[in-house]
Amino acid sequence: MKDLQIRMRPIQAALFLMLLLFGSCEKDIGTGVGLFSDTNLSVSYIDTFTVVTKPVFETSVRTSGLDEVMLGSYVDPFFGVTKAGFYTQFLIDVTGLFISSGYVCDSVVFYAKLGTEKGLYYGTENKELTFNVYRIDDNADFNNITNYYTNSTLPVYSDPLTDPLFDNTFTPSFEDTVQIGYDTTAVFPGVLPIRLKKEFGQEILNFAGTDVLRRRTEFLRVYQGLYVTTEGDDDGSVLYIDHTSNATSLVIYYHNPDTVNSITFSIDVLESGHFSKVVHDYQNTASPEFHDIVNNQEAANKTYFLQAGGGYSVD
Repeated sequence: MKDLQIRMRPIQAALFLMLLLFGSCEKDIGTGVGLFSDTNLSVSYIDTFTVVTKPVFETSVRTSGLDEVMLGSYVDPFFGVTKAGFYTQFLIDVTGLFISSGYVCDSVVFYAKLGTEKGLYYGTENKELTFNVYRIDDNADFNNITNYYTNSTLPVYSDPLTDPLFDNTFTPSFEDTVQIGYDTTAVFPGVLPIRLKKEFGQEILNFAGTDVLRRRTEFLRVYQGLYVTTEGDDDGSVLYIDHTSNATSLVIYYHNPDTVNSITFSIDVLESGHFSKVVHDYQNTASPEFHDIVNNQEAANKTYFLQAGGGYSVD
């Protein structure tokens, strides 16, 4: 489905009541006899009625605990701009991460696997988008138990984590392959590689030998997670990011005097908290026709619109 709107033409519903007539035999025995005091039923019917609707804006739709999250920006000529981002935790293994001190971070990459198996996206394919990542505030209390919705928000630090030396403006590709880590067999199609600041990776490596990397509870206390979004109101696509894929991960590439290696932090669909945040900008970008329908009951009764992502609907 490549469009956020489903247009429904005016509804004229006809209601027909069919009466099945059964011939009776000489003994006056027929189907249903005995159920009514009078076997001669009196039936009336109507063949038209009027449906009166009013425009409504859905308050929210639950997006936590799902296999996919949404990311991107899309301009609909009727509804205007829709922008989607997602919050997610990144996890160490439950047994802990035991690494030596002295590692030097070379780079950090957040990999987001596109939902290529289902081919799900809204908007126009092969359009350039600018991606950004923010760190969730340490006091956010983000978890994988609470229900989160399209209008849920977590506090994030204002300083973005994306590497200013790396261009995070690019065209998402469903076909191009990306190798994750130094394992040459870990090659996946349709992955967004978003480069983060080395300082962020070095900060994590500097916890070597402490409970932050040995215990997941301590790690999540320090690192609540990430908010991944797009910058601006670009007319591109709202993409689905697959949280069931091992390719969706955070990877730190590092070296010490003896080795070059990488550490993968999982973003597991069952264990990590994650949800989509969706924002619809009707006030500034929706069409005059949209505002006319919203503010004019007569116009709203002639044409109906439905929008995904906890957006516009009818009642």
